[in-house]
Amino acid sequence: MNTKFYTYIIYILKVFPILASLIIIPGISSFEDNFEQAEMPADSLLEGNFEVEITFSAVGDLMCHSTQFNYARVDPDSFDFSGVYAGVRDELQNVDFLMGNIETTFAGKKYPYSGYPIFNTPDDFLYGLKGAGFDLLFTANNHSLDKGLFGLKRTISLMKDENIHYRGTNFTPQGKDTVEVIDIKGLKTVILAYSYGDNGMGNNKTSEYFNLIDSLKIKQDINKADTLGAELVIVYLHFGLEYQKKPNYYQKDIVSRAINYGADIILGSHPHVMQPMHYFKAKSGRIDSGFVAYSMGNFISNQRWRYSDAGIIVNFSVIKNSVTSEVRLGNVSYLPTWVFKGNTGEKREYIIYPAELSLGDDLPQFFSDKDKWYMKESFFDTYSIVSGLDEKIQPDFLYNFSKTELDSIRLTVPESDNK
Repeated sequence: MNTKFYTYIIYILKVFPILASLIIIPGISSFEDNFEQAEMPADSLLEGNFEVEITFSAVGDLMCHSTQFNYARVDPDSFDFSGVYAGVRDELQNVDFLMGNIETTFAGKKYPYSGYPIFNTPDDFLYGLKGAGFDLLFTANNHSLDKGLFGLKRTISLMKDENIHYRGTNFTPQGKDTVEVIDIKGLKTVILAYSYGDNGMGNNKTSEYFNLIDSLKIKQDINKADTLGAELVIVYLHFGLEYQKKPNYYQKDIVSRAINYGADIILGSHPHVMQPMHYFKAKSGRIDSGFVAYSMGNFISNQRWRYSDAGIIVNFSVIKNSVTSEVRLGNVSYLPTWVFKGNTGEKREYIIYPAELSLGDDLPQFFSDKDKWYMKESFFDTYSIVSGLDEKIQPDFLYNFSKTELDSIRLTVPESDNK
């Protein structure tokens, strides 16, 4: 071949792409058109890039005292708890993954239904949680063994039947050494749960079925999570002193250890009141920063006194780049809640509501003046406690109040007799 032929070939290679781009062949779209026409999932990808946002919510203690199941009784052995969550149903169901601490057992009809101090709750309570949208329940707490190993296992079996994940107790001794990954919208998530104790209900036989807080085990479990390729590790801790609004040394020490071992998010409960939340610099190498919620309070219970008739829904998101697989913490906030107990005009009920409703005019007509007073007080109690250590973590405001406006409203709320 001569030089002229090579020159001709090179000319064709340069000119052909330009000509091709000017030719429109019916039925065939350009690459750019196909790219633009491809629909990105609006609920998954953040605008303008390939980042997937995964949203989480978590609540504290889900309790069922005897008054609660008596209010929910429809027939001698039939109960309806669905109305309990009606006031916060949208908030619970508009997330990708919802978690809570189930502070009771489902031992069935082998034992009478009972509340405090030895809980055995009707199965309908779990069905109500399923209907409310719960994806996972923490089962490691001081009431896990209220009905012995039988109650613990039956509780797990019922959750399996309802396709609800559980963490903190194990159906077999081998389960104690198992760490599992949950794929949540492509995010490999490991969730671990531990309790300070079991109210003395356990023994050598039950210890293999129940996760006690043990710093060595927490470290080992997080290491296992890493070997499984976890992109997020959430640790739940059932700990602290009851009715104390500040974390004690033991809580701070365990949290510090968990962070050093590689926990990304730490959620807590047991005190039956709220405790602060704050950010921390993550040391896992998975995300840059994490946060701890020392105690999320009571989400539902019959504890009617100040600080215990309220709780929070902790809301947070994790953002994953689907191209680079980089993961980072997104928004972190909380929704203060309050539990109404009384007659709605149709029946006696327990209903959870966003506490901020007390600052507006959207409360149900069956609320008494005292209900409104207690609810408003609980909102400001929760706000001052939970954001007390870290003002960067703020409530999910329904009414978009400024801090100045809230401070002004707070001055109009006198001290109540709800002790």
